Amino acid sequence: MFLPGEKGLKRCGILDFQDALLGSGLYDLGNLLEDVRIDVPPAIRKKYAPHDPAYRILATQFHCRVVGQFIRMAAKDHKTGYLQYIPRTQAYIQDALQEPLLKPLRNFFDKNGIAFDAKPDLTDIKSFVRPDAV
Repeated sequence: MFLPGEKGLKRCGILDFQDALLGSGLYDLGNLLEDVRIDVPPAIRKKYAPHDPAYRILATQFHCRVVGQFIRMAAKDHKTGYLQYIPRTQAYIQDALQEPLLKPLRNFFDKNGIAFDAKPDLTDIKSFVRPDAV
């Protein structure tokens, strides 16, 4: 939302009451700069993204969680509209995995055959979700 009477970045306000939790502002910054619904220009991401290990870890964790949520919502709640955002989210993860900091995560994905460079086959979306998943 835009804050009246402010200019530049100070004009941007965020309302986020999901679970009313307190966490690192870097998590929210990652959500803004690497939005899964729209393309944020790389120049803006480069200019405002901190070169902070916590930022990269939190943003990547967010993207991994969101992919799972999109799949679960499609399989359980029939909300398939979110599936369109998976390729963008995969691209963020794939890019982040090039960071030396995330080598253990990259190794985990490699070991378990999880790749982010191909478009997933989502025709049988229910096969991605355990029956007891919430």
